[in-house]
Amino acid sequence: MLELSKKGYFMLPNGQKSSDIRKPLKDDPRPKRVISAYTLYVAEKLSVCMKEHGLTNSEAMKKCGAVWSSMTEPEKSPFLEKNRADKERYNR
Repeated sequence: MLELSKKGYFMLPNGQKSSDIRKPLKDDPRPKRVISAYTLYVAEKLSVCMKEHGLTNSEAMKKCGAVWSSMTEPEKSPFLEKNRADKERYNR
């Protein structure tokens, strides 16, 4: 019979908790989610922004968000095109 520890884990016969046992990862055949245009922009510009301005990660994210908000549609179009291509990949 398995015993429960104080925190609610099952205690196995060899002294391990049930939370210590890792399950093998399953191969998930489902497609990955669609990446948004904003996420594609941040992935491309975040490290450049951090290096050029010497900002921390959170400060650089705020700056990237402010720049994205002020961008016009033609400036966003490369990222929107990548997003559309990713949507097509997802819908297949």
